Amino acid sequence: MKAGRKKSPLSETKNSILYESEKLFAEKGFDATSIDHISKKVGITKAAIYYHFQNKQEIMTNIIDNFIRESLSIQKQQNEVINGIMRDSLSVQKRFLASFKRCLSS
Repeated sequence: MKAGRKKSPLSETKNSILYESEKLFAEKGFDATSIDHISKKVGITKAAIYYHFQNKQEIMTNIIDNFIRESLSIQKQQNEVINGIMRDSLSVQKRFLASFKRCLSS
């Protein structure tokens, strides 16, 4: 999201549905959680949930998609950190070897 832009109420509602659904699925289980449970937890009507999602399975699919997207983002960040450490380490090793060679040739 660009700096200075606010989330729309539409995306806030959808995110609230996903957030509360994830908690309910973890607490009660997917099968034991109903759209009614979700709507009461979020504080909206069932119709509002159906405006955003076709069914409970679509909610779960979105939760899984978000989890995968976040996991890949974290993995990418970790890889960038590891690559930076490796570059720094290689640079230190090269400087050490250059200094060592100068010492040997003196």
